[in-house]
Amino acid sequence: MIVRSTWQGLETVLIDTPLARCEIALYGAQVLSFIPKSDGRDLLWCSSARLEPSRPVRGGAPICWPWFARQDRDDAAAQHGFVRRMHWSVGGIEERADSSV
Repeated sequence: MIVRSTWQGLETVLIDTPLARCEIALYGAQVLSFIPKSDGRDLLWCSSARLEPSRPVRGGAPICWPWFARQDRDDAAAQHGFVRRMHWSVGGIEERADSSV
């Protein structure tokens, strides 16, 4: 199952398979939660202190592009690159019965 959802007020995409459940923020395309069905524990941590629709999430698994940290860039440069401050959209959804892919 792949559906649009919300996670603590943020727009997300929820992916729920027989093996795991994953929630990805549409702002910054950041993985917010990853829960393997084998033990049911969330493997990621996200701070609830900064969950705002226009601010990058602290924690989880961010996309860091085109740089990590600020790498000698000026103070105005976005931490971990500008893609963390972009709104992403789902271009398509395809579920396959073949679990070998």
